[in-house]
Amino acid sequence: MDVKSTKELGSPDYWNKRYNKGAESEQATYEWFRTFEKLRFFFEKELPNASLEPRILHLGCGDSTLPADLANLQYRNQISVDFSDVVIKQMQSKHPDLEWRVDDVRKLGLDSSSIDIAIDKGTLDAMLYGSQWDPPRRFKPMSGNTLTKSPEY
Repeated sequence: MDVKSTKELGSPDYWNKRYNKGAESEQATYEWFRTFEKLRFFFEKELPNASLEPRILHLGCGDSTLPADLANLQYRNQISVDFSDVVIKQMQSKHPDLEWRVDDVRKLGLDSSSIDIAIDKGTLDAMLYGSQWDPPRRFKPMSGNTLTKSPEY
């Protein structure tokens, strides 16, 4: 991708067009990295027991099945955010029992210390332009004050 294209990844307009196009093609979802089944072992090992009701934040959820997959494992206290209103509407329609919110991970509108676990399955990668090993300073504290005092990220 050229620099102009990578900068577009940080724009809701780019993603709204992409998710509208995906809806037109009846594409179910697009998992950027791995499917839930390929990552399940990791989540089962690393997440606290669902009975503890940890508050899980999905940063830039897109149309990933991860929130629904975790809900199937009884993780019911989740919030999924994305700055694409198109994908949030699509996901609300698919999974009305889960919490979806249009929000920008760069300036989250969540209460301070309200999240136990933040999951980023590819958002930072999409927002990085320049060196992938040294993200722009404004992205480093992305979820900062919304996490509890002993968060998992």
